[in-house]
Amino acid sequence: MKALKRIKYWTLFLGILYILLGIWVFRTPEESYVTLTILFSTLFLINGISEILFYISKNHYGWGIAGGILDVLFGIFLLSNPDVSFTMLPLYVGFVLLLQSASAINTSLDLKNLGFKHWIWLLLFSISALIFSFVLICYPDLGAFTIVIWTALSLISIGISKIIHSLNY
Repeated sequence: MKALKRIKYWTLFLGILYILLGIWVFRTPEESYVTLTILFSTLFLINGISEILFYISKNHYGWGIAGGILDVLFGIFLLSNPDVSFTMLPLYVGFVLLLQSASAINTSLDLKNLGFKHWIWLLLFSISALIFSFVLICYPDLGAFTIVIWTALSLISIGISKIIHSLNY
């Protein structure tokens, strides 16, 4: 029972965090776009380094390390070419939000099967986040301002869905 309470509070905290992040993105669009671009590029670099270290520590060589090396090189390339990062950011954010939304939709359907009352709200907000993510993926050339708006709306929608999810525990 204690584990469920921890999950409930953690999910509630994450929902609030997503909403606050969405509001921050709305309030500071230019800073948000630059920050998102740097974060996007840095994540590739960090992910590549962690993959390389993980596979080396497990004595697994081959595709895992090759993928890590490619991520490191891609991260370095993006950090040294911010114009490319600005162009790719909408696609990256769109796909990350797409995966988050799909996961939340799956969670809402699981909650329905478990008999939770408010699963439909989680489903509706997850679908709205899914729609926002598709807009980012389908129209990446709309520019920095548009991605900031869609990112903020997606973050807020995911945050609301996480809060609804936490209230179902």
